[in-house]
Amino acid sequence: MTDMGPQRTRYTLPRFAPGAWWIVEEVALNGPSTLYYRLKPSQAKPSAVRDERGRSALEAFAALPMKAMEDRLRAYGRALREDATTEWDGAHALELVAELVTFVRTFGPIGVGWGGDFGVQNNEADRLQREIDTAHWVALGIDPGSVSSTEPSSFWRASFWGHGPGRGALPRVERRYWHPNEPWSERVRLGDEGLPCDGWSSLADEYKDLNLTLELAEAIAQGDQFGCRRATAKFVGENTDFWVGAPRPLTTDYGRALNGIRPASGHVKLFALPDHQVDWVVLGKSLVADLITRQIDFAMPAVDLSADEGFAVRWRATSVLEVIYLQLLEHVRHRSSFGIGRCEACGGPILRTRHLGGTGNRWHSGCGSRGRVRRWRLEQAARSSVTRPETEENASAKDVAPVAAPLVAAPLPTARSASSASGLVAAETDPNRP
Repeated sequence: MTDMGPQRTRYTLPRFAPGAWWIVEEVALNGPSTLYYRLKPSQAKPSAVRDERGRSALEAFAALPMKAMEDRLRAYGRALREDATTEWDGAHALELVAELVTFVRTFGPIGVGWGGDFGVQNNEADRLQREIDTAHWVALGIDPGSVSSTEPSSFWRASFWGHGPGRGALPRVERRYWHPNEPWSERVRLGDEGLPCDGWSSLADEYKDLNLTLELAEAIAQGDQFGCRRATAKFVGENTDFWVGAPRPLTTDYGRALNGIRPASGHVKLFALPDHQVDWVVLGKSLVADLITRQIDFAMPAVDLSADEGFAVRWRATSVLEVIYLQLLEHVRHRSSFGIGRCEACGGPILRTRHLGGTGNRWHSGCGSRGRVRRWRLEQAARSSVTRPETEENASAKDVAPVAAPLVAAPLPTARSASSASGLVAAETDPNRP
């Protein structure tokens, strides 16, 4: 297995067909701060990949026990600091974050900010650096040729991450160092900057932001004004100054959420206004739209031939994080009123595929078989415990004093009970229906 070089953008392997994807061959955790990947390509489309519970990448990532994994790593780090004779055990560290390792092996690298990183050439800076290095070694009386093989190689990378779709800032260009001739495990130990990796703090931040986004999307689906206000405040804070003036190119028009005349200054603190002056659902939608735009900013639409040899457009993402927000985009576009539920078995989010009522998407397909059977048995047990004593009492009363009772017609099933019964039958016969 040969390494693919320091670049980790969509241009690393231009021979990839639209929809092609990275899969993780090996994972390493070098200290509690950085997760490294060894990648190999795959032609599987990430939108079609689901884990053993039937969860999509979005649902599986948002269901990770991130805080529990962080606590385990912190406890391990404290134990190492207290015992100076014990060294970092990478294999044991991976066991502490086994849920995350399983996720990346199933779906691929999370890739926070990968889409905004581009390898660049800087020949003049490289030439000047070589002259400086040569002069330095000569001044020390050392032959420059004797140290060239031991020094790490360098490359340049431009990063647009965090600048937003407006491109309001210049990219950050940095020199990075890597050891392409060393074994992969040694490169991990050295902290090779050419290896694909994710910072743990970045993963935790993205996990938090995604769950807040899902909370806001559910409040939007329910039309809950106060729920949208609470969820929006968690993102931006109640002291945020919004631009509600005339719409600007490449910026979000938050003024659509303002009920009334827009102020002449164009700026207003929406959380300071009375609630009736702000449409919090519209503001929540604007915020979700802006969040998705920033996350898929560098995902590239690619035109390819469909199965019937027509033209089709698919997204070419550079990381699972972009795939996650592309999945969220599809959900809020095509199933905006369905919202996001929670699985009663694993507690993870569910991108609902039907309106509330009936089964209501209460389980993922992999969790649902056990969940439905358990719920059905509990309901049957509860129903039996209520009806059996009553039947025995009626039978004993009939034996003691047989009295002709008036005939009572059995109640017809209501529309609600009929739909629930049909939903139960369909849920039991369809394995893909939670």
